[in-house]
Amino acid sequence: MTVRRIIHCLLPAVVILCSCIRETPDDAFLNLNEPELKIAGRKVLEYSPADCQLSYSPSDRKFCVTADDGTRYFTVTLDRIPGGEGESVLADLRWTSGSSLKSREKVTFTVCKTDDDKIWLWNRGLNIEVSLRILR
Repeated sequence: MTVRRIIHCLLPAVVILCSCIRETPDDAFLNLNEPELKIAGRKVLEYSPADCQLSYSPSDRKFCVTADDGTRYFTVTLDRIPGGEGESVLADLRWTSGSSLKSREKVTFTVCKTDDDKIWLWNRGLNIEVSLRILR
């Protein structure tokens, strides 16, 4: 196979792959009122007062959303509480996926929005959106 033929075969795949990575977070995400974790466009868990619990540990900067039945949850532990939009923070994530536990450590997030007790974080490369609430 010639180099030209290889380029012609690979170029469409590269274009398709790059088009899947969004440049900005989803508008619906930025309008969320409740904590939520979404990975690669799939909702892991969204807080609902009717069937979930929220917790927050200020000393650990750890946020947790847990379904009342205990089968679904996610935790986010930040290296620091961000002060405003555009900042970067590191986070460790843990969540349930079906019957398994998943995790990612030291993920760099961009702060997309802050509003009083709420923080919206986004990682472009991993396509992770997480909204959090600081309980006071």
